[in-house]
Amino acid sequence: MIRGTRLMMAFVRSGIVAAAMSLFLTACASDQARDPFPEEWHRQLTGVYDGLLFSGGAEERVTTRLLSQPDGRVVGVYFYTVRDSNDTGSLTDCRADGFGELSCIWTDKFGSGPLRLKFNDDLDEFDGVWGSKQVKPGYFWNGKRS
Repeated sequence: MIRGTRLMMAFVRSGIVAAAMSLFLTACASDQARDPFPEEWHRQLTGVYDGLLFSGGAEERVTTRLLSQPDGRVVGVYFYTVRDSNDTGSLTDCRADGFGELSCIWTDKFGSGPLRLKFNDDLDEFDGVWGSKQVKPGYFWNGKRS
């Protein structure tokens, strides 16, 4: 009886593992199957995006202006308020991938670091993360085209 119970438990565990693997493989396949953005999608980013960023321990309003250059590069500037002071910064070395993600270097009087923006399919809104040496999940930066 004990041997039969162990055999049954092993069978149940293997079924659970198989089901979990099936779900995992399906999720991976759907992620890989996502359609890439058009090849030159980043050329459509020129505009002003109003949003919020996390800085100095608080949410701050930010206006991000992106400009797609004739040679395909994307550059930008941003304006925000920290501690009742209006500040500005620049976005340089921006690189686009095929899936709506733009990676840049932000620079302002407080320092510089990486910024990674993920655009929606309509390219009129983004959610991003930033940091001083590496991106930090809690340091959000978002915007919606105005």
